Amino acid sequence: MNESIYSRRSNLILGFHGCDKSVADKVIQGEIDLLPSTNDYDWLGSGIYFWENNESRALDFAIEQYKRGRINEPAVLGAVIDLGFCMDMTHSNYLDF
Repeated sequence: MNESIYSRRSNLILGFHGCDKSVADKVIQGEIDLLPSTNDYDWLGSGIYFWENNESRALDFAIEQYKRGRINEPAVLGAVIDLGFCMDMTHSNYLDF
């Protein structure tokens, strides 16, 4: 696919990441960075997943991880994300992917 000035998304979004409170605290304090998920079942491959404009969905995810014993205390991190050049699966240029 050819990149053009129309390929870059010139907007910011709010993203929310569900995780353990200890991780959220360390990220906020600048002690660690979020680590990409590398599970074979990750829908979009390895990466750090955020829910766009949906804090409650990120919290639901963290609560589910808590119930499964994967985290100790559910929490949500918020981020302002510049999409820049990204694969927008709602755009016809990316449908074949």
